Amino acid sequence: LSSVQCGIRAAVGADYLICLGDQPHLAGSVVEKVVQASETAGQGMVIPTYAGKRGHPIFLRQRYRLDILALSLEGGLDKLVHRNSDDVFEVAVAEDGILEDMDTPADYQHQLKKWKQ
Repeated sequence: LSSVQCGIRAAVGADYLICLGDQPHLAGSVVEKVVQASETAGQGMVIPTYAGKRGHPIFLRQRYRLDILALSLEGGLDKLVHRNSDDVFEVAVAEDGILEDMDTPADYQHQLKKWKQ
């Protein structure tokens, strides 16, 4: 969350597309679908889903800037999303890469095996 908050501080007057840096299977088509949905959805947040599960990247309108900056580091963006669940537009995607990232050595090994397949 601290890196997200740093980016939000720098991006004054803009909407935000938050992408994780450790998602090796995130397809560009997913990013495009989230951005396209943000252009037509009336909600302030757009989140991709795969098999009913929410993933990344997440689009947030600039009206959430101060709320993001006020979040504690323990909860992450999930607290903001849950607090504003009525302002979330979910866009279904066919790629499970939105759910995967590499936080542990085991995650890394899993991704290596997946790439080799």
